[in-house]
Amino acid sequence: MKSQNKRNSMLVLTLSTTALLSCAGAVSVRAGAGEDVWSASFSEKVLKTNGVNYSSHGDAAIAVDAARDEAEAAQLVVTGTQNSFYTIKTSDLKLEGGSDVFSASNIDVYQALYVNVQGLYNGNNRQLPKGLYPDAMLPYDAAVKYGENKIAVGENQSLYFDFNIPFNQKAGLYKGSFKLNANGKDYSIPVTLNVRDLTVNPDISTKALFLDTWTNYLGEYNGSQRMQDLYHKALLKYRVAPSKLVTDTRHNEEDAAYYAEKIVELYNYGRNEKEFGLGADRFTNFDIPMSVGNDANCSAQMVRYVNAIARVSAREKVNFLERAVTYCIDEPEANTPVGPEYCAMVLGWFNNAKKAAANALSNLRGELKNTYGVNDDFVDEMVDSVGKLHNVVTQSYMNKYDGTIDTFCPLFDSYDNPAMVAKYKEINPDERWWYGCVVPMAPYPTYNIDDLGFSPRVLGWLQSYYEVRGNLYWAVDSYAAYQSVGGDAPAYHFQDDYYDRAANYSIAPGEGYLFRPGKRYGIDGPIPTTRITSIRDGLEDYELIEDIKKVYNDVSRNAGVACDATSTIGSIISSVASGTQVSGSARQFETAKKSLLDFAEFTNTGVVFPSYTDDRNGHISYTVFVPNGTTLTVDGATKTSESKLDSGTMYVYSVDTATSVSDRIVFSAKTSDGLIHSLERTLPGKVRTHEADEATASALSGDGTFSHMETFDGRKAIQFSLNAISEADSKGYYKVSFQPSYLNEFGKELSEADFNFYFKPKTEGEKLQLSIYVKYADKKAISSELTAELSEGWNSLAWKGLSEKAWDDGAITRIDFRIDNKTKNTALEARDDVYFGGVSMYKALGE
Repeated sequence: MKSQNKRNSMLVLTLSTTALLSCAGAVSVRAGAGEDVWSASFSEKVLKTNGVNYSSHGDAAIAVDAARDEAEAAQLVVTGTQNSFYTIKTSDLKLEGGSDVFSASNIDVYQALYVNVQGLYNGNNRQLPKGLYPDAMLPYDAAVKYGENKIAVGENQSLYFDFNIPFNQKAGLYKGSFKLNANGKDYSIPVTLNVRDLTVNPDISTKALFLDTWTNYLGEYNGSQRMQDLYHKALLKYRVAPSKLVTDTRHNEEDAAYYAEKIVELYNYGRNEKEFGLGADRFTNFDIPMSVGNDANCSAQMVRYVNAIARVSAREKVNFLERAVTYCIDEPEANTPVGPEYCAMVLGWFNNAKKAAANALSNLRGELKNTYGVNDDFVDEMVDSVGKLHNVVTQSYMNKYDGTIDTFCPLFDSYDNPAMVAKYKEINPDERWWYGCVVPMAPYPTYNIDDLGFSPRVLGWLQSYYEVRGNLYWAVDSYAAYQSVGGDAPAYHFQDDYYDRAANYSIAPGEGYLFRPGKRYGIDGPIPTTRITSIRDGLEDYELIEDIKKVYNDVSRNAGVACDATSTIGSIISSVASGTQVSGSARQFETAKKSLLDFAEFTNTGVVFPSYTDDRNGHISYTVFVPNGTTLTVDGATKTSESKLDSGTMYVYSVDTATSVSDRIVFSAKTSDGLIHSLERTLPGKVRTHEADEATASALSGDGTFSHMETFDGRKAIQFSLNAISEADSKGYYKVSFQPSYLNEFGKELSEADFNFYFKPKTEGEKLQLSIYVKYADKKAISSELTAELSEGWNSLAWKGLSEKAWDDGAITRIDFRIDNKTKNTALEARDDVYFGGVSMYKALGE
């Protein structure tokens, strides 16, 4: 996030939302039974024919909420009442109360192309249907040119509108309308665009290795380097970096020099400010394409590539070597007999190669200075970059790989374990990577077609939350079917129709491709999918989160006020993810996305919330730091203390929800230059607490029982007595099923339910993962609702968004606690250090 006033704030719980706006007086079709034009969130996958209830189903209107230098997509759906063609015409939008215009030239229009998903890979976890799923995004002009802008009776046709917000667009609400002709009717579609006073950082801070497997030539009928370059530039457009830039290489001097020129070409493309915004830098990293072979071969290749890259670096006065990584071992645990011994051997070769390359580069110093006019400092910087080169290995941590891998790149689900999060920070403190490939399956993030549309986007949020810098994916263009023909070994094969198959590789729809070939529609290069678009959107959100965190750090350092954005960001994410498991609906995602934008925009005022307290009995207070020159007004809470500091003022605002007449607190801040932003905090509601002693009459089943009552800090808690579990019987956690008498109180009328635990570890500093699962009466599967890490003392696990849930029959039948998180078949000792302190249930005020 960049703006004229780059500051910050903190709010520890999920923020409120406001309704999306539409143009007054515009003709629109009301969402409801039988409508033929309607809207849905872009993150909602609207199937072509299935009768599915969509959580974000809305009026026939387009409403977009976005920052500057961001691309944000919207979805309009036409349901056919007759067989016909459709046309759509966009127009400029005008700033409400001003003369500024958002040009229609900044809006890309696409038509969804559908693929038949009959083999559900994530379906059992997501409860999604089989059917025709939207995936490829065909540019509207191509749809018209090839006569595919058609609508059939009873079928849905999604239209996507990608709003590309210029970096210099004035903030404010823009309004207008689009003209749609469909089903033989003319429609005026009201359009609103809320441009936030935020700018997404165009200087990308993430890294990626999204591999071009070079099977795209099968779908493009074009195997040239030029076509591969087009794919690499498309990846930069979507904020991810390609891996190997040239696939046809023998790793000799000539090839190394050619490779280095490709680096320069993509670097210059990624800095195109007209395309990507002021200060853009999209080409964040690349892979040095070594074929390992042996020790001598590894060093020789590294020297050739480093020297070639150093020469173009000196010529362009840019240290490209600081952007280099290597990736030369793939899944050693899965690829028998490759394992720790091989990894250790390659690590030795890699370290020797870095030393050899650094020495060779030092010896090149005279040539670089004389030929390109660089100084010793520049050469020293490049030598230092070679020493810091990462060798990324797609392997989750296991004890047997200690000391054998330079940079672990674990699967997404590996970060679902707090102990593993700490381990990765320990062994790779300066740069961490992760990846997904066929596994993990949902509910962990995936790029699969049969998964939630916002799953790839939330991955970007989680990447920032867990401080992961790099993301790896094995293939973006695997168009051909990987299959056995005539008894031959499996191989990639030409297909008659490269749009027909949902699952080209494995049984996961969408695995191995994030584009579709443009050749079929006369397009020079790839066509995007909804999934690569969602990846882009998540990486834009990543930059907003990172800038919030930077501001927090600046305030902590400069004002001497301890504050950390982690809990705030975690609270926003919590409605759509628990640990690294993605959940919820498209409607819940849109609420969380707006909360993120609200919070990011509010940081422009410089107001910081260093702490937040809630005694879980309705008494809430915020400690607020307001910098000099900024004024703060607060509605819905009472100021209870004030203290002056050198750089600002510290306030405490408190509220008692038992007596409050409002269901929210509104913080409004005004800076010295007139910038005003407000932030709403929806209160959890009036509380009813079920104390620990109410649970004593409830039987536990599974791996534990209630033991006895103890008191901690004046509050009662009942001890869990957890049984030892043998290696053969262990699932990696203790499971305790709980059926309290107050189960029937859980329902739509609650805004939040907090489960309270006390943890008394035997080892100082120990933490313990606890997950809460709920069995709904109308569902077969048990649902994961939240995961947290227990620290010593009292812990509150907040189950939010209860009013958003379906509650089809208004009941849950049991609650499961899963305690600990170890590998399956790991023996677990008996433990008695976890205590249950009851449940606090919040009913929204005014209900």
